[in-house]
Amino acid sequence: MQTLLCIGKDLTCAYWRYLQHCSLEPIVEIHKILIVLCGCISSIVVNVHQYQQAMPWVQKGRCLYDYRERIMKRLRLVIASSVILTSVAGQVGATEPALNSNMADRGRYIAQVSGCNDCHTPGYLLNDGNVPVEQWLSGDSFGWRGPWGTTYPPNLRLFVSNMTEDEWVITAKSLRRRPPMPWFNLNAMSKPDLRALYQFMRSLGEPGQPAPVYLPPGEEPKTPYALFPSPPNKD
Repeated sequence: MQTLLCIGKDLTCAYWRYLQHCSLEPIVEIHKILIVLCGCISSIVVNVHQYQQAMPWVQKGRCLYDYRERIMKRLRLVIASSVILTSVAGQVGATEPALNSNMADRGRYIAQVSGCNDCHTPGYLLNDGNVPVEQWLSGDSFGWRGPWGTTYPPNLRLFVSNMTEDEWVITAKSLRRRPPMPWFNLNAMSKPDLRALYQFMRSLGEPGQPAPVYLPPGEEPKTPYALFPSPPNKD
């Protein structure tokens, strides 16, 4: 009896601890199912207790043994179902939460004032910033050529499309890129600002197509490009 009570208590407490770390709507139904399953365990415990009180003279007999075996089989099924459903809930909990419109609005402001559009949005500089937001951060085929080769501003929407918000923050904090990307400025951006920028990029809809790939020094670009002079000799 004590063992059954401990199992029911431990399972219920463990699941409630899980819920405290997960606030996503999709697991609500799974939560309800698990509460029912925990209730089943409590019912089983009560039934065994009532059976023992009603027929104490057969507690050591075959009848009670068979009854307990049937109860334990059901209990094992309940526990196995709980483990499976909790695993499913964990997978659902791992999905990215819904976009936050307030954060996305702030992310739009950050993208605009920090110069992200200057390179990563086609035609932004030449049109005085008058480019529909639907085209923002979609990458550009205009190259930047210098001693490092020729780089193209990548499609940032595509870049973050398979990242979670946390993965983006980690990446942005450690990113290193060839010129003219000011990666050091991105590294210095605060985590709240990076999260807001992520929310904005993910709110832009379909990622679109990738930008042209990097070309090594000496390979002539087939697209328009700006030529950076070699840095002055320090000697």
